[in-house]
Amino acid sequence: MAQFRINDVPPGQAPEWVRKAWVDLVLPMRDVPPASVRQAGIFGGKSENLGGFAVSGQIALSLLKEHNSAAAEWWSTYAPHVLFGDLVFIRDVCEIVD
Repeated sequence: MAQFRINDVPPGQAPEWVRKAWVDLVLPMRDVPPASVRQAGIFGGKSENLGGFAVSGQIALSLLKEHNSAAAEWWSTYAPHVLFGDLVFIRDVCEIVD
């Protein structure tokens, strides 16, 4: 399974400290074309991560919890719906890793 590393703070509607918690995480990439992933901001509106790398929300939050439990708790409290879909990270802040 392909993976990607988040190298810089991704844009989005979450507070900056929560978005910073993603930096240096390696996540498994969903094998789906970007156009097939419905994208919107976590609180609605336009996504700031269009066409990026998709990851299962449940897997992403599980890995985030190991890296930064407070940030994972923020997601569980304020945006629990991501557990039932995908998170997308803009390609500009990511790199594919082996």
